[in-house]
Amino acid sequence: AILGSILVNALPSHDRVGLLFGYWIAVTSIAPFVVLLAWVGATTAGHTKRTTMNAVVMIGYAVGNAAGPQYWKAQYQPRNHVPWAILSACWAASALLFLVTRAYLTWENAARDRETHDARWDEVYITETRPDGTKEEVRVDKEFLDLTDIQDRDFRYVL
Repeated sequence: AILGSILVNALPSHDRVGLLFGYWIAVTSIAPFVVLLAWVGATTAGHTKRTTMNAVVMIGYAVGNAAGPQYWKAQYQPRNHVPWAILSACWAASALLFLVTRAYLTWENAARDRETHDARWDEVYITETRPDGTKEEVRVDKEFLDLTDIQDRDFRYVL
């Protein structure tokens, strides 16, 4: 998509085939967004945190979709150099953020691999009161504790 937006912005107006090809490449920008949606779910643990992260991503997506059309103004026509330059910069910044995030998560996974097992969440019990009034200690599986990826040191980030 970055290459396509650069081609659309840089090629001369008479190069119709090159401009069309650049546009076709540029519209592939939706693929990284789909990867982002999957990655947010895979790199976030805990139901509450995962739901919040998905909401934050969707809010950012909505704000971007609301703001994006505002820079396609008549004054930039017919080639729309400014909007295409903004798209190139945004896509390049997104790619850089993806790479930085991946490097950090790789580093975090390696640090967690060096740690000893954290057993504090292995044996968690809650007191459950039965209908007849008796109380019973019931073991809760770690998966149901709503631990975030920061709390659960056994969690590994999907890269």
